[in-house]
Amino acid sequence: MPHALTWFALAGYAAATAGYLAYLWTRRLPLARLAHAAAAAGFVAHVAAYGAECAASRAMVVASTHGAFSLLTLCTVLVLLTLVFRHGLHMLGAFVMPLAVAAMAVAAAAPVPPAPPAFLRGALFPLHVTTSFLGLAALTAACGVAVAYLVQRRELKSRRPDQLAYVLPPLDVLDRLTARLVLLALAALGAGIVTGILFTRQTEGAWWPSDPKSAAMLVSWLVYAATAVLHAGAGWRGRRHALAVIGGFVLVVGVFAGLHHLPASPSP
Repeated sequence: MPHALTWFALAGYAAATAGYLAYLWTRRLPLARLAHAAAAAGFVAHVAAYGAECAASRAMVVASTHGAFSLLTLCTVLVLLTLVFRHGLHMLGAFVMPLAVAAMAVAAAAPVPPAPPAFLRGALFPLHVTTSFLGLAALTAACGVAVAYLVQRRELKSRRPDQLAYVLPPLDVLDRLTARLVLLALAALGAGIVTGILFTRQTEGAWWPSDPKSAAMLVSWLVYAATAVLHAGAGWRGRRHALAVIGGFVLVVGVFAGLHHLPASPSP
């Protein structure tokens, strides 16, 4: 079963979600600060739990539903806390943390698999995994910001906007932040693809892995690259851009969730 600290982390993330939603509703800054503290406490417990699992298996725990969703949650919360503390965008927690809680719940409910195969223990594999999952985490955050954009757009078009309209940033700020997160995700996923190719060359002697997860990673990169190009050059801004980012995220998560039921291979 998952490490006990995994459940503590899930509880911390759930408490943070409640705090962020309460802040979004009341606009009371102390609630946001309590939510930050709960998210940080959950993150520390999560790092300890995931580190213990990796130490026990002597490899990154990622080639399973439990490991993949656990690492995705860890990277997502890291991206969220970085955005919150660097830019002061407290309200983002109300849109990103629920996605992290959902992923963490999947990780906690899934059984911890036995030790990974020996080919997943090379020095290059952790770099490949880390960059890939940071890219997926950035996409998760971009999806949350895109949802915030749609909510703010609805509020501003309403004849009687409620207090959410005064908490959420302006539409152009949310649109630019979504685009920047997509670009960050493209850079990280690109690094993951390159390191995955090098890892496959090192372990299999081939230049492209036969694992369908690698093809899914490349397709994900191409989908969001198209989104970025349309946003920058074809005027896909605002609602269309937000819907494209959300739709791409749903597609990516659905594909990767299904593929993690397949046997392990050199690429996550």
